[in-house]
Amino acid sequence: MGGLIIAVSNKGVLLNKVLDASSNTIWDELKKIRESSELEKKTIRRRWIWELIQNASDCTPKDKKIDIEVDYSNKQIVFSHNGLPFSYENLLDLITQISSKQSSEEKKTGKFGTGFMSTHLLSDIVQIQGSFIQDNKYKKLEFAVDRSGDNYIDIKNKTKIMLEQLDICRH
Repeated sequence: MGGLIIAVSNKGVLLNKVLDASSNTIWDELKKIRESSELEKKTIRRRWIWELIQNASDCTPKDKKIDIEVDYSNKQIVFSHNGLPFSYENLLDLITQISSKQSSEEKKTGKFGTGFMSTHLLSDIVQIQGSFIQDNKYKKLEFAVDRSGDNYIDIKNKTKIMLEQLDICRH
């Protein structure tokens, strides 16, 4: 028995709907974080490291151990690990906060759910550096996840820019 196939005559409409849904999710989560009580923010500030550790653990190659390093200097935190490289799908999940964790377990590089959003309490812009894999070829990756918007429209515009940058990475 086959799956449902939907023909889309206007990809722009579909992309805008996905962008709207994604931006709504991100804005709602950011508002929750930003408008939290000081006690809740304190809890979130403690949670971010565990969320990154979980993402690193999720991208550990099968039957391997992962090495994690955290460095703090010059008011900058660097979290690094030797897990799998980022794929297009991983970065798409990270940018849109629309998780594809139901997809193949072999390909996951962290779940990038709302847990990653907790890092934005530390900084509105999170720099990602690492390896990017596309068509079995590795590239150096430097990518900024920018959640510095003050309203839904700002977040939507920044998300659109990040998606355009991701498309450039892919080619």
